[in-house]
Amino acid sequence: MKLTPTRILAVYCWTLVACVVFCLAFFPLRSSSDEWWHLKTGQWIVEHNYQLPTNDIFSYTSADYEWDNHEWLIETGMYLLYRWGEAHEIGGWSLIILVKAFLVTATFLLLGCFLSQRAGGGKRGFWIGIFLTLIAASVGKRMFWPRPPVVSVFFMV
Repeated sequence: MKLTPTRILAVYCWTLVACVVFCLAFFPLRSSSDEWWHLKTGQWIVEHNYQLPTNDIFSYTSADYEWDNHEWLIETGMYLLYRWGEAHEIGGWSLIILVKAFLVTATFLLLGCFLSQRAGGGKRGFWIGIFLTLIAASVGKRMFWPRPPVVSVFFMV
């Protein structure tokens, strides 16, 4: 593959898009308790030989109601990642947030490639893909929390 000025520009532009998306997704936890709930549920699953809870074990008002935890796999993975980060002195949440930022970046780069192709390819499709990817990342930045939907969106793209 020959490196033409157009290809070099494309690499620079997509690298810039990746950096922008990564910066949008790489932020610490703020006032949110849902992530802790997912982490604690993953811990409970690991500590109980990977059995799934049949009711909401952390709820006082609905502890007796049957409940299907449809996010168990990601919760377990989050807890194992957290535990690995703590064991290697990286920091559990720091590692989860870093992995989440890479996952969000990969999601939007894939989305950008699909958008570029869908727009017809070539220079026009390239710039449309870049523009729409940056708009989508800017609009979606409010949903970049380390929660199971981040992984779901990656697999939907």
